[in-house]
Amino acid sequence: MLLKIVVLIVAGLCIGRLVPVYRKRCRKKQISKAIVALAAMPLDRIPDVASGFARYVREAHGVDLGGLTYDQQVDYVLKNLFTLRRPAVNAYFDIPMSGELGEGIVIFGAGAWLGELVRSRQTAQWKKNSEEPLQPPYLEVTCAGDSVIPCQPFEMLLSAFSEKDTTAALAEMVPFESREILNNTIRTLRGNNVYSPEEMENFDKQVEKKFGKIRQVLHEKNSPDMHIDVYIIEPTEAYPALRLLTCGMGARSMEMEKELREVCPDRLELMIDLPPDWPLEMESLHDERNYWPIRVLKILARFPWNNETWLGFGHTIPWPEPFAENTKLTGVLLGLPAVNTLEESEMEVSPGKKVQIFQVIPIYREEMDYKVENDAEKLFELWGDSFSYVVDPQRRNGVTGA
Repeated sequence: MLLKIVVLIVAGLCIGRLVPVYRKRCRKKQISKAIVALAAMPLDRIPDVASGFARYVREAHGVDLGGLTYDQQVDYVLKNLFTLRRPAVNAYFDIPMSGELGEGIVIFGAGAWLGELVRSRQTAQWKKNSEEPLQPPYLEVTCAGDSVIPCQPFEMLLSAFSEKDTTAALAEMVPFESREILNNTIRTLRGNNVYSPEEMENFDKQVEKKFGKIRQVLHEKNSPDMHIDVYIIEPTEAYPALRLLTCGMGARSMEMEKELREVCPDRLELMIDLPPDWPLEMESLHDERNYWPIRVLKILARFPWNNETWLGFGHTIPWPEPFAENTKLTGVLLGLPAVNTLEESEMEVSPGKKVQIFQVIPIYREEMDYKVENDAEKLFELWGDSFSYVVDPQRRNGVTGA
């Protein structure tokens, strides 16, 4: 009896291990078949597939995609990619090999719909890859100066489907919302004001090693000069506070005199610390009382180029009025991140390209005046060792005591 129980337990454990492996292999097969079927699909069939997908979503899931904004449509399709496959979507459009694609069937409809959504807003044409005929169709999108860039909704969805990660796909669709956003994106890329993919990978790895796990990236939609995203970094045991960190400012070197460049960092990213319960859901960020730290970071990230200057340790930047209606904080001081030394808060994103992280500390008008009359070190001394970098809209004024 005991032997039977042991055998059953071992068998159960083996099955528990084998099922995920089996599902993964099935998904790979479905993706491979989907790629072949996509490559074989005539381009003139794509609009019909898109219409069938919209009808399926409306009738089977009760959502009218045509009644949503661009953002809402992209968000809905991508975030529901793994649930839209049921009930059976096959009946809503006639495509090759539909009975063999399994879960991969939704990629046809979702990709066609997203592509046609782009075509409704841009000058774009469906194309097949002449050099790699087994690759899915893609869009050639014409932007400023008649230059052409690719938009690949099918490949994007195949990647999201295989990796179960829709974050990158969401970011990839953002530039195609309007011609203005697309043209600004191209201008930013041509100005070399963005990190390379390799630099981004190094940046992310070092952020998580030095500061904590990246919970979410608030992707900037429209970047007229340089692209500034904001990372939300999880609290850690060593430092139980949320951290917001810019990503993009350091891709561009600040204009500085040679003597200054030798002693001061010329590439920066900026960080601000918030209480763990600070509301950062998208709905909450419509309220300026919650959003202002993000707004401050984005303004400061562009400050050196908008004002032909540079930023460094101990610099203060005044604001014309308090950041929000629930605080009298009305300026910032730049310092080093909490619990990190100068060396610990420096990141080398590529050989010879180092980026320094500075802390953004919101301050009162009286504290700014005190710093200007004395210096940053004197203000830090005035605050004392118990001063917290974590934002408190109602914290005590270090000068007046109020």
